[in-house]
Amino acid sequence: MKKLLLTIALSAAAAQAADLRLYVFDCGKLHYEDPTRFNFKKEEVKVYDLSVGCYLIVHPKGTLMWDVGVIPDAAFPKDGKPATKLYATATKTLKSQVASTGHNPDDITYLAMSHSHWDHLANANEFAHSIWLVRPVERNILFGPNPPERSTPDEYSALKDAKTVSLPEGDYDVFGDGTVVIKPAYGHT
Repeated sequence: MKKLLLTIALSAAAAQAADLRLYVFDCGKLHYEDPTRFNFKKEEVKVYDLSVGCYLIVHPKGTLMWDVGVIPDAAFPKDGKPATKLYATATKTLKSQVASTGHNPDDITYLAMSHSHWDHLANANEFAHSIWLVRPVERNILFGPNPPERSTPDEYSALKDAKTVSLPEGDYDVFGDGTVVIKPAYGHT
């Protein structure tokens, strides 16, 4: 069974369109003690942190939330300190960052996640009312007998009953105008 990583492509025309906006959110960081897992030697790496991004695309025909973080908003301490999970840390909730754009999870038309690893799924339940754009193999991984390693199924369980569009094997034009296209990139999951 092939597993995939999804990527999103914005066309050059889309990048110039005044009515299309892309918001990039800080959804935390992953700290690795050993860079050899990425085929680097310790002396080749100065920083062992990888950023976790989440993205909101606002289009005249709707909105797309791409990836939903490594730590669920509900796990943030009430004292305002950073939240942690395994080897991840986050300092801002996704919901507060989405709100800063004038949106909230209830406004989001579509939800897509690049792939089914734990560091992309944390706030998925907040977007279960959105239309979930997902490849069948990724959906099957999440709701199959062996969920992805380190994932927390209760962070995405509400997606099981979400309205879903099964993405084809090739490209998927989200808004039908070529500005936002989901492309498969095999090999990471």
